[in-house]
Amino acid sequence: MRTSILITLIIAMLATFLAAEKIALIQFVPDDQDNHDLVYMTKEITTNFREALSKKGWQVYDQKKTQNEAKNVGVDWGKSEITEEQAKKLGEKLDVEYIISGRVSPGQEEGQYKILILMTYTKMMNAFKEIETITSRDEKEIRSQVEKIDPALKDLKCNFCAEYISRGQQCYDDGNLADAEIEFKKVVDMDPNNMDAILLLGRVYYDQHKYDDAIKFYTDMLNKNPKNDNLLVALGLTYEEMKQDEKAIEMYEKAVANKTKEKNIYISLYRLYKKKNEEKKATDILDTLVKINPDDVDIWYSVGFGFFQTGKFDDAAKIFQERVLPEFTKSKPDQLWRINYMMGDCYSRTGQWSQAATCYQSALQNIKGDFPGVMDDIRYKHFRSVFSQDKTAGASLAKSYMGITKNDRYRELYKKVTESGTSDGGDAKKIFKQASDLYESAKAKALVKPFNAATVQEAIGIFQRARGLYNQIKIDAGVRNCDKMIDYCKKRLEMKR
Repeated sequence: MRTSILITLIIAMLATFLAAEKIALIQFVPDDQDNHDLVYMTKEITTNFREALSKKGWQVYDQKKTQNEAKNVGVDWGKSEITEEQAKKLGEKLDVEYIISGRVSPGQEEGQYKILILMTYTKMMNAFKEIETITSRDEKEIRSQVEKIDPALKDLKCNFCAEYISRGQQCYDDGNLADAEIEFKKVVDMDPNNMDAILLLGRVYYDQHKYDDAIKFYTDMLNKNPKNDNLLVALGLTYEEMKQDEKAIEMYEKAVANKTKEKNIYISLYRLYKKKNEEKKATDILDTLVKINPDDVDIWYSVGFGFFQTGKFDDAAKIFQERVLPEFTKSKPDQLWRINYMMGDCYSRTGQWSQAATCYQSALQNIKGDFPGVMDDIRYKHFRSVFSQDKTAGASLAKSYMGITKNDRYRELYKKVTESGTSDGGDAKKIFKQASDLYESAKAKALVKPFNAATVQEAIGIFQRARGLYNQIKIDAGVRNCDKMIDYCKKRLEMKR
Protein backbone atom coordinates (compact mmCIF):
# COMPACT_ATOMS: atom_id res chain seq x y z
CA MET A 1 0.00 0.00 0.00
CA ARG A 2 1.31 3.42 -0.94
CA THR A 3 0.28 4.75 2.46
CA SER A 4 3.19 2.76 3.90
CA ILE A 5 5.55 4.70 1.59
CA LEU A 6 4.44 7.92 3.21
CA ILE A 7 4.81 6.48 6.69
CA THR A 8 8.27 5.13 5.93
CA LEU A 9 9.39 8.52 4.62
CA ILE A 10 8.00 10.31 7.68
CA ILE A 11 9.75 7.85 9.99
CA ALA A 12 13.02 8.32 8.12
CA MET A 13 12.78 12.01 8.93
CA LEU A 14 11.81 11.29 12.52
CA ALA A 15 14.93 9.13 12.80
CA THR A 16 17.28 12.12 12.71
CA PHE A 17 15.32 13.67 15.55
CA LEU A 18 14.52 10.76 17.83
CA ALA A 19 17.80 8.84 17.68
CA ALA A 20 18.12 6.33 20.52
CA GLU A 21 15.04 7.70 22.30
CA LYS A 22 12.15 5.68 23.73
CA ILE A 23 8.79 6.18 22.02
CA ALA A 24 5.21 5.25 22.81
CA LEU A 25 2.80 5.24 19.88
CA ILE A 26 -0.86 6.02 20.53
CA GLN A 27 -3.59 4.71 18.22
CA PHE A 28 -4.35 7.46 15.71
CA VAL A 29 -7.91 8.80 15.85
CA PRO A 30 -10.24 8.95 12.80
CA ASP A 31 -11.93 12.29 12.32
CA ASP A 32 -15.25 10.52 11.68
CA GLN A 33 -15.95 7.36 13.66
CA ASP A 34 -18.89 6.50 11.35
CA ASN A 35 -16.72 6.52 8.23
CA HIS A 36 -15.69 2.85 8.09
CA ASP A 37 -13.12 3.42 5.34
CA LEU A 38 -11.50 6.20 7.41
CA VAL A 39 -11.51 4.04 10.56
CA TYR A 40 -9.82 1.23 8.61
CA MET A 41 -7.22 3.57 7.08
CA THR A 42 -6.48 5.08 10.49
CA LYS A 43 -5.65 1.65 11.92
CA GLU A 44 -3.51 0.90 8.88
CA ILE A 45 -1.58 4.15 9.30
CA THR A 46 -0.95 3.42 13.00
CA THR A 47 0.23 -0.11 12.21
CA ASN A 48 2.56 1.15 9.49
CA PHE A 49 3.93 3.77 11.84
CA ARG A 50 4.77 1.10 14.44
CA GLU A 51 6.38 -1.24 11.89
CA ALA A 52 8.43 1.54 10.31
CA LEU A 53 9.63 2.79 13.67
CA SER A 54 10.70 -0.70 14.73
CA LYS A 55 12.53 -1.33 11.45
CA LYS A 56 14.47 1.91 11.98
CA GLY A 57 15.67 0.63 15.35
CA TRP A 58 13.65 2.86 17.67
CA GLN A 59 12.66 1.58 21.09
CA VAL A 60 8.90 1.45 20.59
CA TYR A 61 7.02 0.62 23.77
CA ASP A 62 4.81 -2.48 23.72
CA GLN A 63 1.46 -1.56 22.16
CA LYS A 64 -0.74 -3.57 24.54
CA LYS A 65 0.96 -2.15 27.62
CA THR A 66 0.79 1.33 26.08
CA GLN A 67 -2.93 0.90 25.52
CA ASN A 68 -3.53 -0.28 29.11
CA GLU A 69 -1.54 2.57 30.66
CA ALA A 70 -3.13 5.10 28.28
CA LYS A 71 -6.57 4.06 29.51
CA ASN A 72 -5.34 4.46 33.11
CA VAL A 73 -4.52 8.13 32.46
CA GLY A 74 -7.90 8.75 30.79
CA VAL A 75 -7.24 8.21 27.08
CA ASP A 76 -10.18 6.85 25.11
CA TRP A 77 -8.07 4.57 22.88
CA GLY A 78 -8.70 5.06 19.20
CA LYS A 79 -11.61 7.45 19.78
CA SER A 80 -10.23 10.63 21.34
CA GLU A 81 -6.90 12.44 21.01
CA ILE A 82 -4.47 12.40 23.89
CA THR A 83 -4.05 15.69 25.75
CA GLU A 84 -0.68 17.13 26.68
CA GLU A 85 -1.30 16.48 30.37
CA GLN A 86 -2.22 12.86 29.63
CA ALA A 87 0.91 12.51 27.47
CA LYS A 88 3.10 13.74 30.34
CA LYS A 89 1.52 11.27 32.78
CA LEU A 90 1.81 8.43 30.29
CA GLY A 91 5.42 9.28 29.54
CA GLU A 92 6.23 9.11 33.26
CA LYS A 93 4.46 5.75 33.69
CA LEU A 94 6.10 4.19 30.65
CA ASP A 95 9.45 5.96 31.11
CA VAL A 96 9.51 7.10 27.48
CA GLU A 97 10.84 10.33 26.00
CA TYR A 98 8.17 10.85 23.35
CA ILE A 99 4.49 10.19 22.80
CA ILE A 100 3.42 10.12 19.14
CA SER A 101 -0.28 10.40 18.37
CA GLY A 102 -2.37 11.77 15.54
CA ARG A 103 -5.68 12.35 13.78
CA VAL A 104 -6.67 11.18 10.31
CA SER A 105 -9.29 12.87 8.14
CA PRO A 106 -10.39 12.64 4.51
CA GLY A 107 -8.43 14.70 2.00
CA GLN A 108 -10.05 17.16 -0.35
CA GLU A 109 -9.82 14.67 -3.21
CA GLU A 110 -10.92 11.06 -3.38
CA GLY A 111 -8.19 8.64 -2.29
CA GLN A 112 -6.45 11.23 -0.14
CA TYR A 113 -6.06 11.20 3.65
CA LYS A 114 -4.84 14.08 5.76
CA ILE A 115 -2.70 13.10 8.76
CA LEU A 116 -2.12 15.46 11.68
CA ILE A 117 0.81 14.07 13.70
CA LEU A 118 1.42 15.29 17.26
CA MET A 119 4.81 14.66 18.85
CA THR A 120 5.03 15.35 22.58
CA TYR A 121 8.29 15.49 24.52
CA THR A 122 7.26 14.09 27.89
CA LYS A 123 9.97 15.58 30.08
CA MET A 124 8.63 19.13 30.08
CA MET A 125 5.46 21.12 29.53
CA ASN A 126 4.63 22.86 26.24
CA ALA A 127 7.11 20.67 24.35
CA PHE A 128 5.17 19.47 21.35
CA LYS A 129 5.02 19.82 17.58
CA GLU A 130 2.23 19.32 15.09
CA ILE A 131 2.98 18.05 11.59
CA GLU A 132 0.35 17.90 8.87
CA THR A 133 0.73 15.98 5.63
CA ILE A 134 -1.34 14.27 2.93
CA THR A 135 -1.28 10.71 1.60
CA SER A 136 -2.19 10.12 -1.99
CA ARG A 137 -1.60 7.50 -4.61
CA ASP A 138 1.11 9.49 -6.37
CA GLU A 139 4.56 8.65 -4.97
CA LYS A 140 6.24 11.88 -6.15
CA GLU A 141 3.54 13.96 -4.52
CA ILE A 142 3.92 11.96 -1.30
CA ARG A 143 7.65 12.66 -1.22
CA SER A 144 7.19 16.37 -1.91
CA GLN A 145 4.58 16.66 0.87
CA VAL A 146 6.85 14.89 3.35
CA GLU A 147 9.71 17.27 2.60
CA LYS A 148 7.49 20.17 3.61
CA ILE A 149 7.20 18.88 7.18
CA ASP A 150 10.95 18.57 7.71
CA PRO A 151 11.41 22.00 9.36
CA ALA A 152 8.67 21.16 11.87
CA LEU A 153 10.49 17.97 12.94
CA LYS A 154 13.84 19.54 13.66
CA ASP A 155 15.24 20.42 17.03
CA LEU A 156 12.16 19.96 19.25
CA LYS A 157 14.14 18.92 22.29
CA CYS A 158 17.23 20.82 21.18
CA ASN A 159 15.32 24.10 21.15
CA PHE A 160 14.21 23.62 24.74
CA CYS A 161 17.69 22.52 25.80
CA ALA A 162 19.17 25.64 24.18
CA GLU A 163 16.65 27.81 26.01
CA TYR A 164 17.56 26.35 29.40
CA ILE A 165 21.28 26.60 28.66
CA SER A 166 20.79 30.25 27.76
CA ARG A 167 18.92 30.87 31.02
CA GLY A 168 21.61 29.05 32.97
CA GLN A 169 24.39 31.07 31.36
CA GLN A 170 22.58 34.30 32.19
CA CYS A 171 22.25 33.20 35.82
CA TYR A 172 25.94 32.24 35.82
CA ASP A 173 26.99 35.59 34.39
CA ASP A 174 24.89 37.33 37.05
CA GLY A 175 26.65 35.34 39.78
CA ASN A 176 23.49 33.38 40.61
CA LEU A 177 25.14 29.96 40.67
CA ALA A 178 22.31 28.16 42.50
CA ASP A 179 19.79 29.02 39.77
CA ALA A 180 22.35 28.29 37.06
CA GLU A 181 22.75 24.82 38.56
CA ILE A 182 18.98 24.26 38.34
CA GLU A 183 18.78 25.32 34.68
CA PHE A 184 21.78 23.25 33.55
CA LYS A 185 20.50 20.23 35.47
CA LYS A 186 17.20 20.42 33.56
CA VAL A 187 19.10 20.04 30.31
CA VAL A 188 21.20 17.11 31.57
CA ASP A 189 18.03 15.39 32.82
CA MET A 190 16.41 15.92 29.40
CA ASP A 191 19.48 15.07 27.35
CA PRO A 192 22.16 13.08 29.26
CA ASN A 193 24.44 13.33 26.21
CA ASN A 194 24.38 17.13 25.95
CA MET A 195 28.08 17.79 26.55
CA ASP A 196 27.67 21.58 26.71
CA ALA A 197 25.22 21.25 29.61
CA ILE A 198 27.34 18.56 31.28
CA LEU A 199 30.45 20.74 31.33
CA LEU A 200 28.50 23.83 32.42
CA LEU A 201 26.81 21.98 35.29
CA GLY A 202 30.12 20.56 36.44
CA ARG A 203 31.64 24.04 36.30
CA VAL A 204 28.84 25.39 38.49
CA TYR A 205 29.50 22.65 41.06
CA TYR A 206 33.19 23.60 40.92
CA ASP A 207 32.58 27.33 41.30
CA GLN A 208 30.30 26.69 44.29
CA HIS A 209 33.13 24.64 45.82
CA LYS A 210 30.98 21.52 45.68
CA TYR A 211 34.05 19.55 44.69
CA ASP A 212 32.72 16.17 45.81
CA ASP A 213 29.56 16.74 43.74
CA ALA A 214 31.68 17.82 40.77
CA ILE A 215 33.89 14.72 41.04
CA LYS A 216 30.90 12.35 41.28
CA PHE A 217 29.10 14.04 38.41
CA TYR A 218 32.12 14.17 36.09
CA THR A 219 32.98 10.55 36.93
CA ASP A 220 29.44 9.36 36.12
CA MET A 221 29.57 11.20 32.81
CA LEU A 222 33.07 9.88 32.07
CA ASN A 223 31.85 6.30 32.55
CA LYS A 224 29.45 6.96 29.67
CA ASN A 225 32.05 8.86 27.61
CA PRO A 226 35.41 7.30 28.62
CA LYS A 227 37.43 9.07 25.93
CA ASN A 228 36.00 12.56 26.33
CA ASP A 229 39.00 14.83 26.86
CA ASN A 230 36.86 17.70 28.18
CA LEU A 231 35.63 15.54 31.06
CA LEU A 232 39.14 14.32 31.82
CA VAL A 233 40.39 17.92 31.95
CA ALA A 234 37.48 18.97 34.19
CA LEU A 235 38.19 16.08 36.56
CA GLY A 236 41.89 16.88 36.58
CA LEU A 237 41.30 20.54 37.43
CA THR A 238 38.89 19.60 40.21
CA TYR A 239 41.33 17.13 41.72
CA GLU A 240 44.04 19.80 41.56
CA GLU A 241 41.80 22.20 43.46
CA MET A 242 41.28 19.47 46.08
CA LYS A 243 45.09 19.09 46.35
CA GLN A 244 44.87 15.54 44.96
CA ASP A 245 47.67 15.90 42.43
CA GLU A 246 48.10 12.16 41.83
CA LYS A 247 44.50 11.76 40.72
CA ALA A 248 44.78 14.90 38.60
CA ILE A 249 47.84 13.43 36.89
CA GLU A 250 45.93 10.18 36.30
CA MET A 251 43.15 12.05 34.48
CA TYR A 252 45.56 14.06 32.34
CA GLU A 253 47.58 10.96 31.48
CA LYS A 254 44.42 9.21 30.30
CA ALA A 255 43.74 12.12 27.97
CA VAL A 256 47.29 11.92 26.63
CA ALA A 257 46.82 8.17 26.09
CA ASN A 258 43.76 9.10 24.02
CA LYS A 259 46.16 11.15 21.87
CA THR A 260 44.44 14.41 22.73
CA LYS A 261 45.66 17.53 20.99
CA GLU A 262 44.44 19.84 23.75
CA LYS A 263 47.63 21.63 24.74
CA ASN A 264 46.44 22.72 28.19
CA ILE A 265 46.39 19.06 29.28
CA TYR A 266 50.06 18.67 28.42
CA ILE A 267 50.92 21.96 30.07
CA SER A 268 49.06 20.95 33.26
CA LEU A 269 50.92 17.64 33.29
CA TYR A 270 54.22 19.44 32.77
CA ARG A 271 53.50 21.72 35.69
CA LEU A 272 52.53 18.83 37.99
CA TYR A 273 55.57 16.76 37.00
CA LYS A 274 57.79 19.76 37.75
CA LYS A 275 56.06 20.14 41.10
CA LYS A 276 57.01 16.54 41.90
CA ASN A 277 60.57 17.08 40.59
CA GLU A 278 60.02 14.45 37.89
CA GLU A 279 62.15 16.30 35.37
CA LYS A 280 62.31 13.57 32.70
CA LYS A 281 58.54 13.17 32.59
CA ALA A 282 58.15 16.94 32.46
CA THR A 283 60.59 17.22 29.54
CA ASP A 284 59.05 14.28 27.68
CA ILE A 285 55.49 15.57 27.93
CA LEU A 286 56.45 18.98 26.56
CA ASP A 287 58.44 17.37 23.76
CA THR A 288 55.33 15.36 22.88
CA LEU A 289 53.25 18.51 22.80
CA VAL A 290 55.74 20.30 20.56
CA LYS A 291 55.69 17.35 18.12
CA ILE A 292 51.89 17.41 18.02
CA ASN A 293 51.81 21.18 17.47
CA PRO A 294 55.10 21.97 15.71
CA ASP A 295 53.86 25.29 14.37
CA ASP A 296 52.38 26.56 17.64
CA VAL A 297 54.92 29.12 18.86
CA ASP A 298 52.73 29.98 21.82
CA ILE A 299 53.13 26.63 23.60
CA TRP A 300 56.12 27.67 25.65
CA TYR A 301 54.57 31.06 26.32
CA SER A 302 51.55 29.26 27.82
CA VAL A 303 53.87 27.16 29.99
CA GLY A 304 55.70 30.24 31.23
CA PHE A 305 52.52 32.16 31.87
CA GLY A 306 51.15 29.18 33.83
CA PHE A 307 54.19 29.30 36.11
CA PHE A 308 53.80 33.06 36.46
CA GLN A 309 50.13 32.79 37.46
CA THR A 310 50.97 30.24 40.16
CA GLY A 311 53.78 32.35 41.61
CA LYS A 312 56.70 30.29 40.26
CA PHE A 313 58.50 33.36 38.93
CA ASP A 314 61.96 31.77 38.59
CA ASP A 315 60.55 28.91 36.49
CA ALA A 316 58.57 31.37 34.40
CA ALA A 317 61.60 33.59 33.76
CA LYS A 318 63.66 30.58 32.68
CA ILE A 319 60.99 29.44 30.20
CA PHE A 320 60.61 32.94 28.76
CA GLN A 321 64.38 33.43 28.49
CA GLU A 322 65.38 30.04 27.08
CA ARG A 323 62.33 28.96 25.07
CA VAL A 324 60.04 31.85 24.24
CA LEU A 325 62.44 34.70 23.49
CA PRO A 326 64.43 32.84 20.79
CA GLU A 327 61.24 31.62 19.08
CA PHE A 328 59.57 35.03 19.14
CA THR A 329 62.76 36.66 17.84
CA LYS A 330 62.45 34.48 14.70
CA SER A 331 58.69 34.32 14.19
CA LYS A 332 57.09 37.19 16.13
CA PRO A 333 59.55 40.08 16.37
CA ASP A 334 56.67 42.55 16.78
CA GLN A 335 55.73 40.76 20.01
CA LEU A 336 59.17 40.75 21.61
CA TRP A 337 58.21 43.65 23.86
CA ARG A 338 55.52 41.48 25.50
CA ILE A 339 58.05 38.78 26.39
CA ASN A 340 60.50 41.32 27.78
CA TYR A 341 57.65 42.87 29.74
CA MET A 342 56.72 39.47 31.27
CA MET A 343 60.37 38.66 32.01
CA GLY A 344 60.76 42.01 33.73
CA ASP A 345 57.76 41.21 35.93
CA CYS A 346 59.26 37.81 36.81
CA TYR A 347 62.61 39.29 37.80
CA SER A 348 61.11 42.21 39.74
CA ARG A 349 58.90 39.85 41.75
CA THR A 350 62.01 37.98 42.92
CA GLY A 351 64.04 41.13 43.62
CA GLN A 352 66.40 40.67 40.64
CA TRP A 353 66.32 44.37 39.85
CA SER A 354 69.19 44.55 37.35
CA GLN A 355 67.70 41.88 35.09
CA ALA A 356 64.25 43.44 35.51
CA ALA A 357 65.50 46.88 34.48
CA THR A 358 67.17 45.44 31.36
CA CYS A 359 63.99 43.63 30.32
CA TYR A 360 61.73 46.65 30.85
CA GLN A 361 64.11 48.84 28.86
CA SER A 362 64.07 46.29 25.98
CA ALA A 363 60.26 46.24 26.13
CA LEU A 364 60.15 50.03 25.76
CA GLN A 365 62.58 49.92 22.84
CA ASN A 366 60.65 47.18 20.98
CA ILE A 367 57.07 48.21 21.54
CA LYS A 368 55.26 49.41 18.44
CA GLY A 369 51.90 51.10 18.26
CA ASP A 370 49.92 53.33 20.56
CA PHE A 371 49.60 51.70 24.00
CA PRO A 372 49.72 54.63 26.43
CA GLY A 373 48.45 52.67 29.44
CA VAL A 374 50.85 49.79 28.89
CA MET A 375 53.79 52.07 28.24
CA ASP A 376 53.07 54.02 31.43
CA ASP A 377 53.15 50.75 33.36
CA ILE A 378 56.41 49.58 31.75
CA ARG A 379 58.08 52.96 32.35
CA TYR A 380 57.06 52.96 36.00
CA LYS A 381 58.33 49.39 36.51
CA HIS A 382 61.57 50.30 34.72
CA PHE A 383 61.99 53.28 37.05
CA ARG A 384 61.27 51.16 40.13
CA SER A 385 63.86 48.55 39.07
CA VAL A 386 66.53 51.21 38.52
CA PHE A 387 65.61 53.06 41.71
CA SER A 388 66.00 49.86 43.77
CA GLN A 389 69.65 49.67 42.67
CA ASP A 390 70.61 53.34 42.40
CA LYS A 391 68.37 55.98 43.93
CA THR A 392 70.11 58.86 42.14
CA ALA A 393 69.73 57.25 38.71
CA GLY A 394 66.19 56.28 39.61
CA ALA A 395 65.23 59.81 40.63
CA SER A 396 66.62 61.16 37.36
CA LEU A 397 64.61 58.58 35.41
CA ALA A 398 61.47 59.46 37.40
CA LYS A 399 61.85 63.11 36.44
CA SER A 400 62.11 62.14 32.77
CA TYR A 401 59.09 59.81 32.85
CA MET A 402 56.96 62.30 34.79
CA GLY A 403 57.42 64.66 31.88
CA ILE A 404 56.14 62.04 29.43
CA THR A 405 53.14 60.53 31.19
CA LYS A 406 49.69 62.11 31.02
CA ASN A 407 48.42 59.94 33.85
CA ASP A 408 48.19 61.73 37.22
CA ARG A 409 48.27 58.42 39.13
CA TYR A 410 51.72 57.59 37.81
CA ARG A 411 52.97 61.09 38.57
CA GLU A 412 51.90 60.55 42.19
CA LEU A 413 53.63 57.17 42.29
CA TYR A 414 56.92 58.60 41.02
CA LYS A 415 56.70 61.38 43.55
CA LYS A 416 55.81 59.05 46.42
CA VAL A 417 58.65 56.61 45.77
CA THR A 418 61.36 59.25 45.21
CA GLU A 419 60.33 61.20 48.33
CA SER A 420 60.12 58.12 50.56
CA GLY A 421 63.47 56.82 49.32
CA THR A 422 62.22 53.19 49.14
CA SER A 423 60.91 51.05 46.33
CA ASP A 424 57.41 49.68 46.74
CA GLY A 425 58.36 46.49 44.93
CA GLY A 426 59.25 44.26 47.84
CA ASP A 427 59.91 40.55 47.50
CA ALA A 428 56.87 39.45 45.52
CA LYS A 429 57.73 35.78 45.93
CA LYS A 430 57.31 36.11 49.69
CA ILE A 431 54.18 38.19 49.25
CA PHE A 432 52.71 35.53 46.96
CA LYS A 433 53.36 32.80 49.53
CA GLN A 434 51.84 34.93 52.28
CA ALA A 435 48.74 35.60 50.15
CA SER A 436 48.43 31.90 49.23
CA ASP A 437 48.70 30.81 52.87
CA LEU A 438 46.02 33.30 53.85
CA TYR A 439 43.79 32.11 51.01
CA GLU A 440 44.02 28.44 52.06
CA SER A 441 43.40 29.33 55.69
CA ALA A 442 40.33 31.38 54.78
CA LYS A 443 39.04 28.68 52.44
CA ALA A 444 39.07 26.10 55.24
CA LYS A 445 37.03 28.46 57.40
CA ALA A 446 34.63 29.31 54.57
CA LEU A 447 33.78 25.65 53.97
CA VAL A 448 33.50 24.73 57.64
CA LYS A 449 30.92 22.07 58.54
CA PRO A 450 28.67 22.35 60.43
CA PHE A 451 28.00 25.96 59.49
CA ASN A 452 29.35 28.59 61.88
CA ALA A 453 28.49 32.20 61.06
CA ALA A 454 31.37 33.68 63.08
CA THR A 455 33.91 31.44 61.32
CA VAL A 456 32.56 32.27 57.85
CA GLN A 457 32.58 35.99 58.69
CA GLU A 458 36.19 35.64 59.82
CA ALA A 459 37.00 33.96 56.50
CA ILE A 460 35.75 37.03 54.62
CA GLY A 461 38.24 39.23 56.44
CA ILE A 462 41.13 36.86 55.68
CA PHE A 463 40.16 36.64 52.01
CA GLN A 464 40.17 40.44 51.84
CA ARG A 465 43.70 40.53 53.25
CA ALA A 466 44.84 37.88 50.75
CA ARG A 467 43.16 39.83 47.95
CA GLY A 468 45.11 42.95 48.87
CA LEU A 469 48.40 41.06 48.71
CA TYR A 470 47.56 39.44 45.36
CA ASN A 471 46.58 42.84 44.01
CA GLN A 472 49.84 44.33 45.26
CA ILE A 473 51.90 41.95 43.12
CA LYS A 474 49.40 41.97 40.22
CA ILE A 475 48.31 38.28 40.44
CA ASP A 476 44.92 38.71 38.80
CA ALA A 477 43.92 35.04 39.20
CA GLY A 478 44.44 35.33 42.95
CA VAL A 479 42.32 38.48 43.12
CA ARG A 480 39.50 36.77 41.17
CA ASN A 481 39.59 33.68 43.38
CA CYS A 482 39.37 35.82 46.50
CA ASP A 483 36.44 37.77 45.06
CA LYS A 484 34.61 34.52 44.29
CA MET A 485 35.17 33.16 47.79
CA ILE A 486 34.09 36.41 49.43
CA ASP A 487 30.89 36.33 47.39
CA TYR A 488 30.39 32.66 48.32
CA CYS A 489 30.78 33.44 52.03
CA LYS A 490 28.31 36.32 51.87
CA LYS A 491 25.72 34.15 50.13
CA ARG A 492 26.24 31.40 52.68
CA LEU A 493 25.64 33.85 55.50
CA GLU A 494 22.51 35.19 53.81
CA MET A 495 21.06 31.70 53.39
CA LYS A 496 21.41 31.00 57.10
CA ARG A 497 19.73 34.19 58.27
